[in-house]
Amino acid sequence: MIRKVRNDIPPENSEFGQFIEHLKGDVTANSIIGEVQSFGTVSSGVTTNQTIDMRNSRYAEVFVNADVTLNFTNIQNGTLKFLTVITQTSTIRNITFQLDGVTQETTVVGDGSTTNSKHLFTIIAFETQKYISSNTVLVT
Repeated sequence: MIRKVRNDIPPENSEFGQFIEHLKGDVTANSIIGEVQSFGTVSSGVTTNQTIDMRNSRYAEVFVNADVTLNFTNIQNGTLKFLTVITQTSTIRNITFQLDGVTQETTVVGDGSTTNSKHLFTIIAFETQKYISSNTVLVT
């Protein structure tokens, strides 16, 4: 919940930037909701490289059925993005991650024996640096 503590901003000065200067409040977990993008489906994973525009999304889920490159674009400074990659078969998949077209890492997803192996990744964007972290999914 965000609480407005001032309501005396005249309409003629209500541009977004001026309005934000007069806002104060608490941000709670239930007020941080983000758009989820999905690529492929549980029964039909992507088999070609994907460019994923994260400008308006906080989450992306990608079902893969081939070795692919995932190029994440428009990651704004100061944001966290969460990604899940799910394999469609027990085949180990090599996933190449790019940020705005620059290759960051190629990562193996899957263990060769589990169908629909799942892995979680986080993109952390600072002002001059962007990082992708890899997280093991403990409970699926």
